[in-house]
Amino acid sequence: MTSSSKLLTEQVAEEANYQLREISKDARISRQLEAVIATRTHGIS
Repeated sequence: MTSSSKLLTEQVAEEANYQLREISKDARISRQLEAVIATRTHGIS
């Protein structure tokens, strides 16, 4: 049985999505935001 993070909620994923739109894909932080979104989308946690 795998454990999942209780910190990565739908609200966190939505906020990451919003911030990614705001700062564009050129910023360094965008990679980390994309990782958060992908983790939530694919159920990796």
